[in-house]
Amino acid sequence: MTNTGKFTPKMKKLGKDEMGRIKLGASLAREGRVEEASAEFEAVLAANPSSFRAHTALGTIRLKQKEYDAALSHYREAMRLDPLKAQAPLKVAKLYLKQGDADKALEYFQNTLVLDPKSVSAYVGSGQVFMQQEKFEEAVQQLRKALKLEPSNASARQRLAQAYAKLGKTTEAATELKAALALEPSKNANPYIQLAKISIDQQDFAGAREALEQALKINPDSRPPVRISLVQALIGEKNFERAGEELKAMGQSQRTAPIQHKLWGDIYTGQGLYKEAAEQYQAATLLAKEGQDILSELGDMDEPDEDEDWEELADTYRTAASSISTERKRNKD
Repeated sequence: MTNTGKFTPKMKKLGKDEMGRIKLGASLAREGRVEEASAEFEAVLAANPSSFRAHTALGTIRLKQKEYDAALSHYREAMRLDPLKAQAPLKVAKLYLKQGDADKALEYFQNTLVLDPKSVSAYVGSGQVFMQQEKFEEAVQQLRKALKLEPSNASARQRLAQAYAKLGKTTEAATELKAALALEPSKNANPYIQLAKISIDQQDFAGAREALEQALKINPDSRPPVRISLVQALIGEKNFERAGEELKAMGQSQRTAPIQHKLWGDIYTGQGLYKEAAEQYQAATLLAKEGQDILSELGDMDEPDEDEDWEELADTYRTAASSISTERKRNKD
């Protein structure tokens, strides 16, 4: 019985010449058989220490194994062997970016663009570096250059959305993030949560709800802030019944109680139940202040008389609850 092992038909047809070994090593690497792939590339280098392809391939394997010094050694040798190819300096740039050395990463991304002015990866990488350095205008410039060359690059659009958001350009951020997710639906909930946050700021509550529903579909165990944002979006859509159902399903903790009471107040206000709303806003304010003396800020919070204007009182408590909630969020940030 012939022992074919795990080799694919394409692998078996490859010869043992240099190019055959490199192709075989690449196939093994794609299958995750890293040690076997390394052996093929090392065999090539044993026979030909000047193989640019083998050095580059081994550098990539060592980079994935987080053996950064070994990876850098192979990439530097590849650059020495062929200083006009952009592949190796691009790999070095990505290595430095992974290590957190932004200055070195930017240097090699720019070197790559000198050799290949159409390198989308180098523009995207430069944008990442500028984002890390909080140079958001520069990041936008680099990422837009990448998208001019490759409009369908979802990763570049997502990073461009982040840069726009940092600059306070929420409309542009939302446009780019929607385009990125349309091009390549994410398996990660975070882009949808980012889109929802921007959409709520723009009062696009339907868009926020859709994004949050997708985020929760990806990760049903998302943290409470995601579900709280969903309730906010539902209230914005005036879907008070479902908003209440979502709040009830959340349960309550000491940390989330103030905002949950505030949201109940918003639901009751939307339904015209001002007495119930006032009670919820009052509870939210008391819990948010965590026992501090707030009577001087809000006046008498005892039970009002029967002829009290509950709508006016609810509005007063809502303002107080909202301001305290905003202050707590600012302090947390």
